Amino acid sequence: MKKIAILLVCFLLVIGIMPKSVSADVDSDMVLLSETITYIDESTYYIERIYVPEVCPYSNTRMGTKTIQCVYGGNVIFTLSVTGQFTYDGRTARATSASGGVTVHVAGASLNSKNAYTSGASAIGSCSVSYVGVTLNKTVTLTCDANGNLS
Repeated sequence: MKKIAILLVCFLLVIGIMPKSVSADVDSDMVLLSETITYIDESTYYIERIYVPEVCPYSNTRMGTKTIQCVYGGNVIFTLSVTGQFTYDGRTARATSASGGVTVHVAGASLNSKNAYTSGASAIGSCSVSYVGVTLNKTVTLTCDANGNLS
């Protein structure tokens, strides 16, 4: 009995210290699926990440969040995210809901507008942010294929 208790305590300690790849703009029960960096020029780039739940209890449904951060001059200006719910059956996929959010990270930047909607098998979020006299319009699209893969 003592050995079982010790094993259980060790197991709980290991699980408690396992690292999770999570952005501050995403729920803590989400894990990083992919990350892409796109350079516009030397000082401007976008970091695009896809997060999925650690556990998905339902079959033929998929949920995920795609975020995109705009980095200018070494500062994150804003983060745009879209969270989508999808159904799929091996032949087709469909987005059933979309919700979006925008976080402005620097003083002097202002949010002009934001929107989230579904189109076919995609959840789409968009925003317009003004910063240093420039209006930045950005769209992020999370798509599910017929097998439940997100991109």
